[in-house]
Amino acid sequence: MAAYKNFLNKEYAKSAEEIRTGSAFLKHRSELAATEEYQKAGQELKLSARYLEIGVKWTGRKIGKGTKTVIDNSRSLGDKLVKGSGRVGDEFPKGMSYLDNEIIELGNKINSEKKQ
Repeated sequence: MAAYKNFLNKEYAKSAEEIRTGSAFLKHRSELAATEEYQKAGQELKLSARYLEIGVKWTGRKIGKGTKTVIDNSRSLGDKLVKGSGRVGDEFPKGMSYLDNEIIELGNKINSEKKQ
């Protein structure tokens, strides 16, 4: 009976170690996946800021102070995400909202000029 308990204890210890290893592996993979997604989001945020900047220039306008701030902040946030600073809190949704609003505003200005 002692040999059986010893066998079970060894098997349990092996299983527990495998579970810990598997858990650590899954955690690591999920962290990598999250990092890759943050990096992708950061790249796309920076590209969106760049396209806004180009769009304003194509219209012949000067980039206003508010738009410049949004572009700069979007690039900065994008850099943080690309570098792996996934912990940006509510900066990301706010940054996306500000950038989105600037793009919509530019679109509205272009459309209103086309109607004139």
